[in-house]
Amino acid sequence: SSGINAEYGEIIKSRILFTVHCHPHLQPNFTLPHTKDRMMKAALLCFALLFVGLCIGFEDVLGDGPGYYYYCTGNCTDIVTPTKRGIVFMGGGTDVDNAYKWMIKQSGGGNFVVLRADGTDAYNPYIYAMGGIHSVTTLIVNTTEGANDPFVNQIIQGAEALFFAGGDQYKYYSIWGGTDLQKSVQQVINNNVTVGGTSAGMEILGSYLYTAEYGSVVSSQALKNPYNKYITFGQPLFLIPNVEHVITDMHFFQRTRMGRLVTFLARLMEQTPEVEINKNLYSNEIKINAQSGDPLVRGIACDEQTALLVDENGNGIVIGQTAGSDHVAYLVKPTQSPTVCEKKVPLVFDKISVYRVPQGGTFNIVNWQGSGGTLYYLDASNGALNSTQPNGGIS
Repeated sequence: SSGINAEYGEIIKSRILFTVHCHPHLQPNFTLPHTKDRMMKAALLCFALLFVGLCIGFEDVLGDGPGYYYYCTGNCTDIVTPTKRGIVFMGGGTDVDNAYKWMIKQSGGGNFVVLRADGTDAYNPYIYAMGGIHSVTTLIVNTTEGANDPFVNQIIQGAEALFFAGGDQYKYYSIWGGTDLQKSVQQVINNNVTVGGTSAGMEILGSYLYTAEYGSVVSSQALKNPYNKYITFGQPLFLIPNVEHVITDMHFFQRTRMGRLVTFLARLMEQTPEVEINKNLYSNEIKINAQSGDPLVRGIACDEQTALLVDENGNGIVIGQTAGSDHVAYLVKPTQSPTVCEKKVPLVFDKISVYRVPQGGTFNIVNWQGSGGTLYYLDASNGALNSTQPNGGIS
């Protein structure tokens, strides 16, 4: 394929010329041979229609341009449906089917767009097979040129549901930041569309962004040195209602990440990254003091195969890919400033509240209250965490 208008194939049989243009604004065309053999003509027609069905019905559009790849499944013409605002925080690992079904419902059955910087279009058949959706599009945007492409931004602006795949959050930050793609996503958010993300895609949903520019920090490193070189923050890519002051984390229990999230909160309470709000880009302005830090900072984290679905009023429910209570979300909030948060010195940080919400439990991220979960507290000292849970569990 050499572009979004690329011809995808020619089938030449005797005097048949069959060409499909896989693009929503182009119609497939084919020419049957001049033959009096009705059986042959019928067979050739069926073959042609089958090929059209494979292209149009299942993988309607395939294409690429400078810095992007484009895949669309379903009816790839634009449609406008009534949408509801919401957020899906997904912790990585195996995808949570019911989270996508919820997004489809929130979208009113419109156009579901998946954004990523690398990978494949595997989400297309997976989501489309759930039914009730007009189309599913994957855009793989891996350069700033692609992020500024008018066609890419036209597709994003037409989304009724928007999802960020896993991958590398620093790619998202370094490639998409300051581009038209960033503006288009913000426009979609401002239009009350549900957005979601898994793994690195969840990481970029907060109002603070852990970029992992030089690599991923582990809890033991972070607790022993809150200014470890692997702890890097950046400006938020997007401003999503109800997640002001929030930083996210994922693969949480599986990768023992409570210690690093606690350290992130300590750092952000001490001094937030410099955040410049472009009034032309965002409809609402968040004022952050880069010198004194953010006393309201808090964290949202999810285990793998776990999703926290949050509606327009901030009401969230935890769901998992399988039955049971092993799928957990964590709502983490400091109750006081860190005592010691210095370079190359172990973090000292007391009474961090954690609300642990298993599958089926609920939590409102606006008033920061939940039900069906467990409240406990953590202290950080000597490079480790101590818990008030009866079993001493950190997470």
